[in-house]
Amino acid sequence: MSSTGSVQLLNIQNKPLLFSLSTRQGKQCDSTLSDVTWQMQETVTAVDDNFTAIANVDSMVFYNAFANISAANNKLKILSTYNVGSTPATPNTITVTVPPGHYDINSLLVSINSQCNSRPGGTFYYGMGVNANNTYPGFIISTVDPSKITFSPPTAGVGGALSTWDTNHIYTGFYLIYDSDTKGLMDTLGLVEYNQSNQPINIFPVDAYQCLGFNVFTGGSGTTYSFTTPWVAPSVLLTTSATGLNCIDLGGPNALSISWEAIYASTRNSFENLKSGDTIAIVPIVGAYGYKTIWEPSSPFKCIIPNFNINQFRIIVKNADTGELVDFQGNNWLINLRIEFCEIDNTYKSEMARAGNNRNVLPNMHNTVYDHTLPFSGTSGHKRPKHGSY
Repeated sequence: MSSTGSVQLLNIQNKPLLFSLSTRQGKQCDSTLSDVTWQMQETVTAVDDNFTAIANVDSMVFYNAFANISAANNKLKILSTYNVGSTPATPNTITVTVPPGHYDINSLLVSINSQCNSRPGGTFYYGMGVNANNTYPGFIISTVDPSKITFSPPTAGVGGALSTWDTNHIYTGFYLIYDSDTKGLMDTLGLVEYNQSNQPINIFPVDAYQCLGFNVFTGGSGTTYSFTTPWVAPSVLLTTSATGLNCIDLGGPNALSISWEAIYASTRNSFENLKSGDTIAIVPIVGAYGYKTIWEPSSPFKCIIPNFNINQFRIIVKNADTGELVDFQGNNWLINLRIEFCEIDNTYKSEMARAGNNRNVLPNMHNTVYDHTLPFSGTSGHKRPKHGSY
């Protein structure tokens, strides 16, 4: 682009293009609407190799229909350990699975508490809280800080659920297992504390597991259980609990990662270990759950795409926090892509570059002899050998 006087001159060999893509006309997409393809009727390309395309997301319109509980953060495993006589028995494990969806904290706790304990055969208790007793649930909102979660084992002491010592079933502890399956929901509930290296610091080993929870103690035959050591015979009903150190996080995705397949965008996402990828925009979610978001960036990221040649669009939408595909739950969305073309100029601009500083010395043809005497070529140039050294 150049100008003469006050009249602006434009190159119209490659006009700017605007592509408006609605999932209502998308092909090859399922009900999640997170991976959608649009087929074009003709190929769009630059007029010649001296032009490159510059692409950016001009706007996006969508509803926040995203679950805050997904397959990545919907599981807890509760470990109950005990001995038979002096021999550790195979521990009992309860797996809590919350159906994916959008929850407030009360509905989430209802789902967790309905699965977090059991009393098989009406004899021994497993899990967190007291089975079939709403007075002592496994998980509650903290009474001290309502932004945090408190969890508790079964009651002990006089009249407690753990009852008295039984040589066939001596309780030793109740724990939450921390592993790749449960990390997501434990983090959502704010139960795990991490150091600056992102390593958990309040997790401890129990048998072959990494856990968070409670040890149980007894004084031997005919005694009741307590949660402290050295054991002292309790005279009342005993409860104990632990409160998460972090706040509950039920906000759902913070932003959407928009990828355009087969387009090298020179972008790097933390969920991809910062390797170069094809993300063309990160779209913040500013509307509450169920509300519409209209995103029109004031300073869009522009992707330079040499050798531009397309006949279809495939747009993939992910959670920018985790890299998971999101689920629009059947709510259609629309994205507008702007494509502009600019003539390529690869000439060296700075004075040092034009002088040859840090420039590669390469032949034009395979049989061209290198000139190692160019200024700043990185070599010491040709030197005549001393007499007698041939």
